[in-house]
Formats: sequence, C-alpha cells, structure tokens
Amino acid sequence: MLRPHGIGREDHELLTFTVSWLPYGGPPSDELLVRFGLTRERYLSRLRRAVAEYRRQIHPTTAARLLEVCDTRKAQASQAVPHSAH
Repeated sequence: MLRPHGIGREDHELLTFTVSWLPYGGPPSDELLVRFGLTRERYLSRLRRAVAEYRRQIHPTTAARLLEVCDTRKAQASQAVPHSAH
C-alpha cells in the first residue's frame, strides 16, 4: 500500500496508476500516452525515479513489484526488433 504523505501529486498519480495495473504486468503503452502523455521509455524512467525517491513511503513489496514492471517492460522493449519492410 502506498503512503502518500510527502509524495508529489504527479508522482503519486503515476505510482497509484501503476499499482492498479500490477496484476496485469503493468499498463499498456496506449494508456500511458492517454493518461500521462508519456512514451513507455519516459514512463519507465519516471517510475524508476519515483520509486527511488519515495522508497521510504512505499511498502517494500509494492516497491519491488513496481521495479519489476520497470525491468520486465524494459527487457521486452529491448527484445522487440523492428521488422523491415520488403
């Protein structure tokens, strides 16, 4: 459970949004763009920074799961190879 005391509004929104998507492995890219106007790469960067900055206000299990989203999604992005058109 997140404890919002001391967490900025935008970071709290980002963290709460991501927590709601944890059962599904994190939010889809289109939701990130619509909700926050962020690309997946920028979202992952902000999420990682927010978790690091507010680690003491976030339950340890939740923080670990949020970082798993960062690691899993980043790994998926690096494995995606664009197909060339023939």
